[in-house]
Amino acid sequence: FEVNFGERFHTFVAFGGLVYMDRETTRVLKITAVSSGIPANWPATAFSQELDYGFAEIGGQQFFLPLHARLDVTVYGNQTRNEMEFSNYRKFSSEATLQFEPQD
Repeated sequence: FEVNFGERFHTFVAFGGLVYMDRETTRVLKITAVSSGIPANWPATAFSQELDYGFAEIGGQQFFLPLHARLDVTVYGNQTRNEMEFSNYRKFSSEATLQFEPQD
C-alpha cells in the first residue's frame, strides 16, 4: 500500500492480515491488516486497521454494511487510535416524470 506521512515521507509498505468470513453465507465479517517493512527513518513505526461488517436497517430492509473501523498508528513511540462507527444509514430516492408535448 502507498503511505504518505506529511509532505516529506512517502513510501510503499507491505500489509499482512486476515479476512474473517461466515462459512455458511461466505460474507466477509471482518478484515484486519498490519504493516511491515516501514523504513527505519520514518516517524511512524506501525500501522494496523480493522473493519467490521454487519447488518444495518435502511428503509425497513436489512443490508450487510461496514459498522465499525479502527486505525492504530504509532508515531515517535506514541500510539494513536481512530475509532469509527458507521450508523444512521439512509436510503435516498426520488421520482421524476417526463412528459412530451406534441409539436405543431
